[in-house]
Amino acid sequence: MLVALMGIASFAVDLGAVILARTELQSSVAAAARAGASGLSDGTAVAKSQEIAENSIVNGASLTLLTSDIELGTWDASTKAFTPTASSPNAIRVTGRLLGSRSTAIRLPFASLFGLPQIEYPTSSIAVTAAAGNPGFVGLNSIAVNSCTISSVNSTTGGTGREGHLISNNTIQVNSSTVRGKLYMLAGRSPSGSGSTHDGRVEFSPAVTAPVDPGVRPAVPPSLSVNGMVWYLTPGTHYYRDVTLNSATLSVIGPTTVYIEGNWTSNGSSINPERLPSDLVIKTINNRNFILDSAAEVNADIWAPSRGVLVNSCLNFRGRIVAQSLNLNSSTVVYDTSLPPTSAVVGGGGGGAISKVK
Repeated sequence: MLVALMGIASFAVDLGAVILARTELQSSVAAAARAGASGLSDGTAVAKSQEIAENSIVNGASLTLLTSDIELGTWDASTKAFTPTASSPNAIRVTGRLLGSRSTAIRLPFASLFGLPQIEYPTSSIAVTAAAGNPGFVGLNSIAVNSCTISSVNSTTGGTGREGHLISNNTIQVNSSTVRGKLYMLAGRSPSGSGSTHDGRVEFSPAVTAPVDPGVRPAVPPSLSVNGMVWYLTPGTHYYRDVTLNSATLSVIGPTTVYIEGNWTSNGSSINPERLPSDLVIKTINNRNFILDSAAEVNADIWAPSRGVLVNSCLNFRGRIVAQSLNLNSSTVVYDTSLPPTSAVVGGGGGGAISKVK
């Protein structure tokens, strides 16, 4: 009886060692993948992964990653497939290995009496730059969506897709809506709301940031107020204090950038209805209101990282929105994937917000 009890206790010790080593390895490999992903943009991915691993304790020793344990590649969110490639990588796969050939296998003192002196264990983790380059709809501090349909389209090819992603450092609330995209949230946050569908939740770190572009301010910026008429903006850059549109149409005839330091208020108006979102870039300077209410059509690339943006009862918004807080109500909102990539929205550590996907 005593011998049996001793055997059970010894087996428990071996099992505990295996569980602990596996947990340590999984945690260390995930951390190394996240660190490596933050270095994809500047060529330091391998070095950052190896540094994090060396500072981790796995199975009683530092974890050493060989260059062959670290693969750069691309991640296809739709097929959930990683493809190794050094050409424009957006993901990294790190594999940690506890192997006898590396003298890192998990030793089993009791099981060795029965011919099993050690056990080998490999594990992999994939991390991607989730929000870098082409963010869809960003609310740095919050996103609230009510009774909306959100999706994506490529205005160049006409192809539709499921890249209407919502990205926030805080909780994303979605009620009675269809989101053809993912909910990207800072690690530790959870979505809220009910009666909605989306393509899943993805955690990322570090926090997403977006700097304000102040432009070149004229001495006395004018205000623009358009009521019940069509107003054409000439191609180039315009700087306004306030913009007010009431039952109006604001059109552009070529690539146009609008800076605004005061309030933007649009009621029952269409904005750039005839051209692509890339033809109208709107950049805000201060933390005033940005309201699109009861619009028939809006095609724009809106950058408002220091203020809240409200889109209410918009029949068709197409483009991109980066805001401090984003509220979407009773609207059809479509992210245009043909918009040029940007490095303005990045994770706090640089190189894009990082998401562990596997």
